[in-house]
Amino acid sequence: MGQFAGLGSTADGARLYFSTPLRLRGSSSPFNDKILRYDTQLSEFLSRDTGELVGRYTANFYDLVAAQPSGDGSAVAICATRACLGGSGCLGVQTSQSVIVDRSGNQLFADYGYVSMSPNGQWALFYARSVFETTVTNAELVNLTTGKVTVTIPYPYIFDGGPRRQVANDGTVALVYGSQLLLWRSDGMQTLTGASPANDPQVLLSADGSRIVYQTAKGLAIYDRTVAAETTLSATPTLFASMSDDASVIAFVSSGDSQVWLAS
Repeated sequence: MGQFAGLGSTADGARLYFSTPLRLRGSSSPFNDKILRYDTQLSEFLSRDTGELVGRYTANFYDLVAAQPSGDGSAVAICATRACLGGSGCLGVQTSQSVIVDRSGNQLFADYGYVSMSPNGQWALFYARSVFETTVTNAELVNLTTGKVTVTIPYPYIFDGGPRRQVANDGTVALVYGSQLLLWRSDGMQTLTGASPANDPQVLLSADGSRIVYQTAKGLAIYDRTVAAETTLSATPTLFASMSDDASVIAFVSSGDSQVWLAS
């Protein structure tokens, strides 16, 4: 990881969150990845120490690798990871656990895996878990208002690690399976026609669920559900795509020139 990663901001851009192993001057915070917040000034939002060693792994999920705030900043979803010290025994060890905290950093909800939260802060998808842990399923959608699991997403629909916005305000989840672009809802799954995604887990979904950004074999594309059509955004492979909640602006790094580009 570089010095700064996992950026996320509120809808108005007034608060910016990011992950870094660096610490603020004068701080005694550990050199693990932590979340810093910038509004009118820079401050430490959340950090953790490693914790005691328990067999092959540490007690704490100590590397806080990304933060994803809700649009109004009332909740922040944070992805946390920990190391496992090798061997086949690590197959049954959960190495990621995500938390939902309030604007003061107080924990509201926690579950295994990485997390993607809807812009309105009502829904959270927990995914990329160790599926050898028999008591935990691959991915679950949680209603944060009630704290209840509303959808369990089974195999073969696997979400790889890495935080991204792929849950809409109504609880719709976007995912890629092979060459199919799918929407998963509590009432079933829908395959979107006319989409040609590559087998890449990077999927971004607008707040209203109408637009999806994803990788194709040639580059980056956006799918508009209102017209059931795919539009190319970049004809070269891209990295680190992100977009505004309404999908009006998409930012990405082009592999062709390593520069940041904006599309609309």
